[in-house]
Amino acid sequence: MTEQTQPSFLRRNYAGFIILASLLFGGTTTQGIWSDNLLYVAMIPAILIGFYNFTENNLEKGARILIVLILAIIALQFIPVSSYNILPLIGGEHCHHFYWTATVTRGLNTAIAAITALGFFLFLSTFDSRALKFLIKFIFIGLAINVLVTVIILSFSARPEVTGLLPYTFRLGLFSNENHFSSLTYLSIPLLAWQFLVKSWRPIIYVGIIGVLLLLQFAVDARAGMLIGSILAIASFSWAVTLKSSLWLKVTCAVVALIAVLAALFSNTSSVFDDIGIRSFYNAQVWKIGLEHWLTGTGLGSFFVIWPFYETKEIIEPKYIVHAHNDHLELFMELGIAYFLLLAGFLYLLLKNAFNSKLTQAATISIAALLIHSLVDFPLRTTAISVCFAFLAAIIFIQQRPKESGV
Repeated sequence: MTEQTQPSFLRRNYAGFIILASLLFGGTTTQGIWSDNLLYVAMIPAILIGFYNFTENNLEKGARILIVLILAIIALQFIPVSSYNILPLIGGEHCHHFYWTATVTRGLNTAIAAITALGFFLFLSTFDSRALKFLIKFIFIGLAINVLVTVIILSFSARPEVTGLLPYTFRLGLFSNENHFSSLTYLSIPLLAWQFLVKSWRPIIYVGIIGVLLLLQFAVDARAGMLIGSILAIASFSWAVTLKSSLWLKVTCAVVALIAVLAALFSNTSSVFDDIGIRSFYNAQVWKIGLEHWLTGTGLGSFFVIWPFYETKEIIEPKYIVHAHNDHLELFMELGIAYFLLLAGFLYLLLKNAFNSKLTQAATISIAALLIHSLVDFPLRTTAISVCFAFLAAIIFIQQRPKESGV
């Protein structure tokens, strides 16, 4: 687009509805359930509009190239490459698996989730920055509803768990995993700082909301919420009060905050399976698989079927392991070196556009926290968080009008 145009009232509220509905019904990583499928169907108009306007949105050329590469990697997973399995471990002389990915079903489910989030991002990239600011309220509404649900559930039980209302059990807010609810909490903190410390100076409201969110994380023993949330609350406040400082001071504060988050995560993270240190064994083994298949990867969504062949006696578990609890390593294993190249391109564009405005800075902090959390978990596998990620990326990557770059 040569000139940004204000989207219609209907399109803005439709986008807001998608964000809010995702935060209410997209809180699980389970694939193939009806709530996620309904969300995907609801996003079809947005996806079609996004891809239809692919060459005329508010994205720079580099972002469009990155999107094309992502789509090419996804499409590659379902191209016939051989009459035999390219993975000897699950292939063999009589195997007639001939797609790039080792599991077409899970690969398709993962591809649909990724393309849905990507299409919604493209839809949002047709908006201008004022319209995206309008949509922030829907994240706040979704956060408030999830907090209210958590408080209600806690009033009945110390260990919240509700079944029957949704096709998955939700344990904190409307999320099946307390740490993924925590992801919604901490990604909202920089946006709250922008709303109540930058856009308008209301520190009492900011401190009050943050206090409620953090107390809730401590009450339910949500490690990600306690660690990342506490650090981001302080970092976001520091960022807001140093906005008029030099660039070097801002960068220094950002680096210190990132180091603090990493240190807190890796010094306090315990095993998902109640065995201290087990995650390091998992990471080492997933890294080993990735190195063995570094060029092509084992295929999108293939972790579930590949992992059992590599389990050792130190890490074997009676339960199924569906994800690596390190999304970066898991995607390296599945996509090979292409994942790190795509990640490098994304980070380059992120840093290039991070300082376009104060809101882009806040969104960058939120995305950085999600990427760091993904080192020890898989929050982006939930529709709720992937939609928020697409929204945050749209805030950062759309080309700003000069007069809008200040806030």
